[in-house]
Amino acid sequence: MLANEYNDNGADTEIVTLTPAFGEYAFVWLFVLLLLVVIGAIVASVLKYKKLGLVNALIIVVYALVLIITLLLTGIQLTIGGAFTAVLGLALLTFTNFAIFEAVRKETLLGRTLQASVKTGYKKSLFTVLDLHVVLVVVSILLATVCAGELASCGFILFIATVASYVLHWFTRFMWFVISSPVMDKFKFCGFKREVLDDED
Repeated sequence: MLANEYNDNGADTEIVTLTPAFGEYAFVWLFVLLLLVVIGAIVASVLKYKKLGLVNALIIVVYALVLIITLLLTGIQLTIGGAFTAVLGLALLTFTNFAIFEAVRKETLLGRTLQASVKTGYKKSLFTVLDLHVVLVVVSILLATVCAGELASCGFILFIATVASYVLHWFTRFMWFVISSPVMDKFKFCGFKREVLDDED
């Protein structure tokens, strides 16, 4: 948006002002977009992993609540950049959980019990998940401390999102056992199939 203004000398000076792309309803559109992203992640989890996907859906809801409460307590205004950073954290959380689910699925296909598959799957994925989160934590700290303005806010949001993602990654394992423990057919609960070994016939 361009506007003209006269300076003290009477010269015509051109001033550039920025207007949000969606006008006064920008925040509403941003909220709707974030809500659709969360709903999409939840639906994808349930469709792919059945009841186990509900565990991931619960984790996603907790993640969203953590970010909302953090923003309210700190007073940080959510911008387009901040929203993108929050979605990045959600993608990180969903990716790590899906990676674990697939690792456990592969172990069950080898004929292991669900408990053994979960233990082995988490063990094999430990360093990959840890390294990814450590790198993002370092990047977020650099953004929050070195940069200013919106970039610093994005760095802070990324830090909270990454820490929340890692904590909830392990909370997923806890919830897995809590919810599946009373279920007789735990493989069916997870949507997995297990090969029967010869010595089990």
